[in-house]
Amino acid sequence: IELRSVAGMAVGPRDDAVLADRRGSRALYVDRGGDVALDWKFAELTAVAVDPWGRFYAAADGAIFRLDLEGPPVRVVSLGEFAQASAIGADAGGGLWVLDRRGERIGRIEPGATEPVVAWQGDGTRLQSLACDGRRAIALDRRGSALLTLSPGGSVVPADLPPASKPVALAADLAGRVAVLDDKEGAVSVIGVGGVVARIDLGGAGIARAAALSFGNDGVLHVFDSA
Repeated sequence: IELRSVAGMAVGPRDDAVLADRRGSRALYVDRGGDVALDWKFAELTAVAVDPWGRFYAAADGAIFRLDLEGPPVRVVSLGEFAQASAIGADAGGGLWVLDRRGERIGRIEPGATEPVVAWQGDGTRLQSLACDGRRAIALDRRGSALLTLSPGGSVVPADLPPASKPVALAADLAGRVAVLDDKEGAVSVIGVGGVVARIDLGGAGIARAAALSFGNDGVLHVFDSA
């Protein structure tokens, strides 16, 4: 699979996945055998996500689309002020989360809403990457070396990151675990309720250049190697 620029990966319940090629402005559906089965073209694709039921979504062209495996993409909602979102997530309540392009705001789209509303806004904060564990949105604050968790009710809980030289991306599973990719060290730390539960040396696993992370619904962590 050749991608010009990986904007994200979302793994479904059947070990299938959607990969976002930002520069190519396309989303690729990859079946569990590793074959590209579908290729959706967009004018401007920025992020992908999967919900707890295995439905895939893409942020593109100023909107969020549901990627229908049996037909064309279905436009779900306008992104409004969150157009060109850098990341999106989906929770078990049917809500969608959006991280803006500059990493300064998180928006939430309630079921039936037509646009996101601001759920969190930071002063001078630059968030990078956003994931959802089915209940909360979780974002990476690289400047503060912290994780920010945000519930649909609006409560915000910061948490310290484990030591990392260059955290660049994260993923979350339905059990509440969070995986953080350290680009400089070539490692992934998996954080549970009590702290770090695993640290994976990607080079030792044969992964040369990790570019995206995603947990499957079974809790297995998938890593996209851009090499």
